[in-house]
Amino acid sequence: MTKDLTWIKTRLIAHRGLHTADGRVPENTLAAFQAAIDRGYGIECDVNALRDGTVVVFHDKDLKRLCGDPRRLVDVGWEDVRDLRILGTGERIHTLPEVLQNIGRFFTGEPFRQGFTLRQVCFPHLGAGDGENLRPFRSFAFIFIACF
Repeated sequence: MTKDLTWIKTRLIAHRGLHTADGRVPENTLAAFQAAIDRGYGIECDVNALRDGTVVVFHDKDLKRLCGDPRRLVDVGWEDVRDLRILGTGERIHTLPEVLQNIGRFFTGEPFRQGFTLRQVCFPHLGAGDGENLRPFRSFAFIFIACF
């Protein structure tokens, strides 16, 4: 039996969060996700894996457009990117676990403890077993992760 996914066609979903054209609220950041939630929108975000297997919420395959750094994500680890700022704002790159925990705080004031079910995970450049970084979130309420 398949789940009813009508909501994905009928609900407004903020692509990369509700970010602004002027860059004051950058895409795929906690500020963009908070803005979307405040307006009642669903959230779409992008994920990539770093060289060390850390799963980050970041669209591009390199850091140039958003951080002014020419390195590719597959060539850097978490320690290399954790302090980079996005578009000169106070926003930074976050790991997928950080984003999921903060989304819980946006709704309830507390991090999610349970609730998301990973429906599909696809990271083509990760080796077997690297998806274990997502294991803590297999019991969370509903999240839809897909690759295109």
